[in-house]
Amino acid sequence: MQPAKRQTAAEEPADATVVASSAGSVARVLFVCTGNICRSPYAELLLRATLTAAGVDDVRVSSAGTDAVEDREIAGQIGATLRELGVESAGFRARQLTRSMLEKADLILTAERSHRALVVRMHPKALSRTFTIAQAGRMLKFVPTGPVLSSPLDRIAGLTHSLAAARGLAGPSSDHDDIADPWGESDAAYRRATSSIAPVVTQLASSLIPSRHSAR
Repeated sequence: MQPAKRQTAAEEPADATVVASSAGSVARVLFVCTGNICRSPYAELLLRATLTAAGVDDVRVSSAGTDAVEDREIAGQIGATLRELGVESAGFRARQLTRSMLEKADLILTAERSHRALVVRMHPKALSRTFTIAQAGRMLKFVPTGPVLSSPLDRIAGLTHSLAAARGLAGPSSDHDDIADPWGESDAAYRRATSSIAPVVTQLASSLIPSRHSAR
């Protein structure tokens, strides 16, 4: 996947890695992993770049870690992979997950089932809109295709509802729904993580880009 426009994380507002809406109505997607330097920032920056390239400006994309060292830079291997796709990550800094982030998020996607469980413990009301990234990828296969609504909140609500409805169709959650942490591992481990995340980001973007953009 090659986003058309090179985007630098340093250009984003400090309150968090966002594609801002001039209309004031936005949908919020939050990615969660452990340290917020490998898996979740890769998903965040890749999804934001894909949406920006499609002209979508009403979806907020952010990430955080369950055990993050605040302000830490993105892992070098992840930054290099993003640069190959035309996405810069120089300005990215890790953030610790908070309950406030969960309360504001319309869709929460985690790297592992343990992160999903922690999210629900921190904010039980988030249960119906929290999935692992790989789990969402499995469920998106059962999400009906059709015209994508123009309102960002309608789009995210429809996507979340469809994902929740597909839980039974996609089968029980298992260790296949976890994307292993590549931190401190080989380059091959980083490639496995990013290659697991990228197709799901593509599927998510298709569900979040309204029809008026898709028709371009």
